Amino acid sequence: MLTPLAKERLLALCDFMESGKGLDEFDYNIFYDDDKGDKTGHLCGTVGCALGHAPLLWPDDWRFVLSIPLHGRAPSPSMSAAIWFDIRADEAYYLFFPGRNDLPSKPSKAHVINHIREYVERGGMPE
Repeated sequence: MLTPLAKERLLALCDFMESGKGLDEFDYNIFYDDDKGDKTGHLCGTVGCALGHAPLLWPDDWRFVLSIPLHGRAPSPSMSAAIWFDIRADEAYYLFFPGRNDLPSKPSKAHVINHIREYVERGGMPE
């Protein structure tokens, strides 16, 4: 069962990714690519995954450390996602990491947004 906070933040991430205010390019396998330049002023380039959008949407709560999006003092992106989105670690992997779900190996931004929205609508992981 998803908490109201989990639903709110996951849907906000989807809305942000759809808004065009996030990263210009999308690659589910890369958090962000600093070789592409800093387009936002938030130390972010233009290639990223869904979780790589979190520091752009919530810059006071997330940051990039060596190209890796982190929240607070969490030691990894998966723990950051679990804490911030109020979900379990396995759910964070399912939502944000390649090979941990039924998405194609190179999903589009639309695939990933739909994947996250379906997770929210379902109330969590598939059975």
